[in-house]
Amino acid sequence: MELIFIPGYTDVDKLNIAKKYFIPKISQEVGLSPKYDVHIDDSAILKVIRQYTREAGVRELSRKLEALMRRLGKKLLLGEIKLDEQKDGNKIKIKDSDVESFWVFHFFLNLKM
Repeated sequence: MELIFIPGYTDVDKLNIAKKYFIPKISQEVGLSPKYDVHIDDSAILKVIRQYTREAGVRELSRKLEALMRRLGKKLLLGEIKLDEQKDGNKIKIKDSDVESFWVFHFFLNLKM
């Protein structure tokens, strides 16, 4: 049996699409954008791409980023995330170690095929 690889977006392509289009759009839709300056590290976006999505396109990535932003908004409203307004203002930075706190388990392991 022969394996046929169908090209799709690379991880770098998905990263750039998420940074330029998805994150600003989703941040506004969820209601975080005018009040909070949300910054998601590249390593965090790559972690979402590699461990929580498994497709050639970007639809599932958009859904996962929406879920992450909604959960971020929920944590802000419930007071689970405290902001030091004098130090950082309204800046929220999500690192790759923070991504796991938004989901209970990894949907996909980082397996090499």
